Amino acid sequence: MSLPGTPPPLLVVVPGLGGSVLSTPDGRWTWDAGSLDVGALLQAPHRLSLAESPELVPTGLTDQVAVGPWTMAAGYRPLLRALQRYFGPLKTVVHRRGQAPVADADVLLFPYDFRHGVVHAADRLGVCVASYLAGAATGRRVIVLAHSLGGLVARHWLGPGDGAKSCAALITLGTPHRGAPKALDWLVNGVRVRGNELATATALLREWQTSYDLLPRYRAVLRVPADGLERPPAGEAPVPAPGEEPPSRDGACYPEELDEAVLPGPYRARAADSYTMHRNLQGSWDELFRQGRCPTTVAVFGRDHPTLNRAETDGLGLRVDKWRGPEWLANSEWRGDGTVPGFSAIPPELDRVPLAWLAVPERHRMMTGSREVLDTLRNLTAASMADTLDGGPEPGRARLGIDVEDTVPAGAETQITAELFGHVPSGLLPQGWVELERLGWDPFLKALPLELLEIPEPPRSPVWRATIPALAPGVYRVRVQLTLTGQDPVWSEEDIAVLPL
Repeated sequence: MSLPGTPPPLLVVVPGLGGSVLSTPDGRWTWDAGSLDVGALLQAPHRLSLAESPELVPTGLTDQVAVGPWTMAAGYRPLLRALQRYFGPLKTVVHRRGQAPVADADVLLFPYDFRHGVVHAADRLGVCVASYLAGAATGRRVIVLAHSLGGLVARHWLGPGDGAKSCAALITLGTPHRGAPKALDWLVNGVRVRGNELATATALLREWQTSYDLLPRYRAVLRVPADGLERPPAGEAPVPAPGEEPPSRDGACYPEELDEAVLPGPYRARAADSYTMHRNLQGSWDELFRQGRCPTTVAVFGRDHPTLNRAETDGLGLRVDKWRGPEWLANSEWRGDGTVPGFSAIPPELDRVPLAWLAVPERHRMMTGSREVLDTLRNLTAASMADTLDGGPEPGRARLGIDVEDTVPAGAETQITAELFGHVPSGLLPQGWVELERLGWDPFLKALPLELLEIPEPPRSPVWRATIPALAPGVYRVRVQLTLTGQDPVWSEEDIAVLPL
């Protein structure tokens, strides 16, 4: 995992929202969203309040899939296991404040208190990396592998934090570089499961700085007449220059420009402050890009899965849609990874550098175990072409996008749909199924047939559907697989939390 004549890079893993284990300073209570105990998690989220617990100590990364009081988050065991398989024995350490750096570490896990926002975590990341490089061999640098919110943390350290000189490469996985309408939906409409608001989770998110740092930093909300949230934008906006946004001729606005009835003033003020932070972050990266001092950057994104992507307001409320794209923006036909819109996962300075984009079939939480990501990491650290892997799906290969709620109430059925993209051979066999596995328990597998809804004329894609029966509380892995003539099966996975509401 090194280049000729240079010390091996230190791989720094920065998790996303909810991906860190947090403990009270006295150690009497621990927030570990990877525990899979959904009942306990629903009873304890008030402890994540900044008012009740202003200081929590990061102690590790969540192991399995993480269940938060607001949504699902990633677990990092698959990534760490895959790193060992790809690169051989690696010495992996967890950064903990007050502990001396491990000089011969290969992989550094950086947990952080994800409630306090991007700047708070980035400052601590800078101190952490500096302590490890201070005692390292001359010339040692880091490669940062950052998931979701972690990508914003890493970029703030590298840009405004002046960490770029210490970084050889940055790989961001599903990072909302331009924000995510899902965060705006949470802030305005609250955290909901089948229409039931999780009041404590909503209050937490409105308190945390992170929620405002994840808001769209582009004109994401279309203003529509008061008689309905359906009017399409008038005309087509011109294609923006790199890093710029289209004009607001279509009536689209920023979150901080929403009416008082939709987003009250104190929330708008915090949204405006976060927008300023993002402007400063992007300005520093634009300058690095202009000077040719940017670390090698790879932006990993998904684009096939229905994702909250288009927001509309009539001045009284807000609706966010996952089936229609914001046609007043570029690449509006892209969907996303189920959490972050595809175009938002591309940093603005890379708008016209498509070689820095890496589309993967996995959904947001599953990206951490993507083979394409691991191949990219290996290629970035290879000593020669002989050490690289091909990586990536074959051009034109079929891809599967799925849509399923990630949190559902116990006792209720759940619909799952699957849509096929890419090259579909004429001899398509419309055979597919859904497998369910209950995580953390004895093996529990249930196979359900997928019903083919339609095979429309191109360019529309074939769609399948299945009904998942009512399940007991717990966390389940859902795997959708389709069999195609002349190709290996195509599949996609997601985890769902069944909550005892």
